Amino acid sequence: MKTFFFLSFLSASLVGHGEAKIRSSDAVTEEEQAFWTRALQEVADSFLVPTQAPMTPTYAPTAEVDPPIISNATIFMDRVYFTVSTYSLDNSTAFSETSLFVPIWDGDIDSAPNDIVCFIGEGFELDKNVTSFLWGGPDCQVANGCGVHVHEGFDCANDDTQAGHWYNKDVLTIDPWLTTGYLSTDEDGYAQFAGCVRTGFDLVSDPNLLLGRAFILHNADGTRASCGVIEPTTSDFSPLTLIADTSPIPGTTENVNGYVEVLEELHANVFDAICYQGYATGLEKNVESFLLGTGSTQCDVSNGCGAHIHAGTGCENVDIQLGHLYDPDQIPVDPWLLESYYRTDDAGSAAFVGCIITGEEDFFQRAFIVHGTDGSRLSCGTLN
Repeated sequence: MKTFFFLSFLSASLVGHGEAKIRSSDAVTEEEQAFWTRALQEVADSFLVPTQAPMTPTYAPTAEVDPPIISNATIFMDRVYFTVSTYSLDNSTAFSETSLFVPIWDGDIDSAPNDIVCFIGEGFELDKNVTSFLWGGPDCQVANGCGVHVHEGFDCANDDTQAGHWYNKDVLTIDPWLTTGYLSTDEDGYAQFAGCVRTGFDLVSDPNLLLGRAFILHNADGTRASCGVIEPTTSDFSPLTLIADTSPIPGTTENVNGYVEVLEELHANVFDAICYQGYATGLEKNVESFLLGTGSTQCDVSNGCGAHIHAGTGCENVDIQLGHLYDPDQIPVDPWLLESYYRTDDAGSAAFVGCIITGEEDFFQRAFIVHGTDGSRLSCGTLN
């Protein structure tokens, strides 16, 4: 089966690449659309990292363990899960199933975001044989083309009750949902999508801000194809989780340690999608990634501030770690391009989170690596 994915946080990556006017949630001018098209391609071209495909190791699940206490810092993580089923609108027959969560960090870390929503899902009976311009195709080049968005409204009855994209316009000057969506469909109109998006709302204090919101899939021409309202999951929902304690890579002078949880089977039918949530300590202090759009140029290099699963199954050196884990035969652009932490606090601690589709289905014993601002590999651990 052909695989489709979303470059998570891609829209946020463009904040530092040019100015954009504040606009209504569903409107983008032709001039702005041309800007986004050029900027997105620049990001893909400048950050592409070659990778190698390893042999597949044997999979074996492990029991859950408590996160470690490292560098005299105690950090805890949690997630609040949601689900949504969407149904066809107007003349469409499209429908979808999506799993969502709000990532939470607590403890000795001041750099953790509080406004993130992450998701993995699949859509059915969308426009057939679509290939997004982000994959080198001709499609989805209009506002909301191939979009997958949380909307402000609480009802799917019509455009007014669905309202526009859900984000805090007092905090975010650029709509974070602009480039969120699926990148291709097959001959049946089937698509998969995954990503994490800043909303500007404090979801850590109140994750239930998501409850009841309209979740919408758009056609390639930007029209609304399918809608449903977000609901809580069952209380016993818990995806299969791999963990890694990361420690300084041999030969490095920095004392970077960390911990990561990788969620498999968050959405049962999207087998090659994963979400990850973690943190690292001992990094350079008070970093602000260029992805935040504050004017900083930090991390603006290949793998700068990166947090990635690598194809290798050990941490001793780059020959064992290998490159980023994904299948280039299924995924034409490295999905790890912009997966990174966005800031560090004055203690050098960072939080990171993401959801991507890799084209791979086996993540056991793969190397998870945290990079420095210059892209160097600083900390590594294998997933168990």
